[in-house]
Amino acid sequence: MENTRIRQQIWVKNVGFLVVAGLLTLSCATGRALAQNIPNAINIIPPSNLETSTAPQPQAATQPACKRLDTLRYQGRENTVFPSACDTLDADWQFRQTMYDHGFLTSFEVRQSFDYDMLGHNTKTPLYSGQNPTENLGLFFETVYDLSRLGLPDGSRFVVGPELYRDNYRLTGPNALVINELAAFVPLFKDRVEVQAGYMLWQNVFYGNNLGTSSASSALGPQSSLQTELGMATFTATPGFDVRVWAPDHRFYDHFGMSRSASPGGGYSYDTSRGPGVEWVVPGTGALFVNEVGYRIPRGPDQHYLWIRGGMIYNNTEYTNFNLVQHKVRGDVGFYLTGDYQITHPDNDLVARGLYMNFKLDAAPPDRNLYSDDASISLYDIGPFDSRPHDSASIGVTYNKFSSNAVNYYRATTGIHTANFSTTAIASYNLHLYRGVFLVNSLSWVKNPSARKNYGNAFIGTDALTLMF
Repeated sequence: MENTRIRQQIWVKNVGFLVVAGLLTLSCATGRALAQNIPNAINIIPPSNLETSTAPQPQAATQPACKRLDTLRYQGRENTVFPSACDTLDADWQFRQTMYDHGFLTSFEVRQSFDYDMLGHNTKTPLYSGQNPTENLGLFFETVYDLSRLGLPDGSRFVVGPELYRDNYRLTGPNALVINELAAFVPLFKDRVEVQAGYMLWQNVFYGNNLGTSSASSALGPQSSLQTELGMATFTATPGFDVRVWAPDHRFYDHFGMSRSASPGGGYSYDTSRGPGVEWVVPGTGALFVNEVGYRIPRGPDQHYLWIRGGMIYNNTEYTNFNLVQHKVRGDVGFYLTGDYQITHPDNDLVARGLYMNFKLDAAPPDRNLYSDDASISLYDIGPFDSRPHDSASIGVTYNKFSSNAVNYYRATTGIHTANFSTTAIASYNLHLYRGVFLVNSLSWVKNPSARKNYGNAFIGTDALTLMF
């Protein structure tokens, strides 16, 4: 009864907090605009809103007014952040049309998730997401401005996006109001070269997490992914720039970026006293470099989607050397290879529909990384039923190898005997309830859910509700 009462109090507190913060965010954003005449468990961004159709479209006069808002979307990310403007709760709101007329696109997301290990491994100090009832709330507001109005090439955009995190498990991210985006994107030479600079979550810019590769699908949390482990910004933006050069066929590309590293302690080491996270220099961090080479065939009628990419990440920050107790080593490097392929193509109008396969392979030195190797394979289906073309479903298996050096290090320094690996099998379904309303339900079976203590198995259920405005 006591646990139930506490959970009810937490729920009531978060609902009230969500409403107040949402109203404050929207009112502040509205005021600025008028003055200028502006984890969780799995990836809950609706994949059915990637490229939905490249088939011939009706004349502009017959299209809904909300459709034109999509022309102002920010193009500097690989990960989908917001769906089509027509798939939001305020698609018909005149305010957004007025903002568009002045070169602005505004979007707002409310995300609430809850997960719990149904095998009952509750403890006073949880070591993995879901060990105790775990909740996560995110409020994200984004404003995009059309820089072509200032004389820059068509497609040039400026974006600013604050996000508020609230959670009751520290390893899933900071409890803070942070800046996730403050950047400009400019295409050059007929879109052959794309340049971006500013503050970004660089995991959204490279690699391309999706249903098949979402690190949050593991109880180990986002910090178990190679990109987070090597210091690529995941929770709070870091300053940097990236340049992508496309081949003439716009399929092959080389993508290079440089940014300040995130803290080597991971996202949970974020110090909220630093403010919204726009510091140019943070003690203990260095520079991060990444280069990715890829080949992509876009979605289209009678054309199966394909995207294969591989890259190297180098970080010159100091890391703990697991071979020498209390010693540091400068520099860390990692390699990744991942790919997606559209196996079936049932709909030439909604070209994203179909069954996909995804794989990934990651590797990093075991003497300075807790997770030295991982691999995964998954199948995901966008629009699995003709009657539910905007739903999606996925199944997958992920393997994470705990560094043998780290296992021996923690055994010698703490006396804790940990497992040598973790395996996760997950099944999920993303239900498109209404325009702008998405509900994800997933079940995860995890062998060895923590790298710091041997818990055996976990069976984690996750519910996540997303509202898009």
